[in-house]
Amino acid sequence: MQIQRNTLELGKVLSEAQELLANNKNGAFKGWFENLGLKKDFVYREIMRYEVFSRYNNDKIKELPIRGIK
Repeated sequence: MQIQRNTLELGKVLSEAQELLANNKNGAFKGWFENLGLKKDFVYREIMRYEVFSRYNNDKIKELPIRGIK
């Protein structure tokens, strides 16, 4: 349960960072998360998970596998 909650919190942070840094159109967001050691697929998957959860507000979304999120 704690991991699922942390995953959503991470998705929220990544989504907010993307909103702030992607507006520059210079790759700042990608550079930022790569500097943290995060992989592109992981970052965008967690952003997508957070956005889907925010839209539908359903706790089962926390448990969905990667294919379910995509």
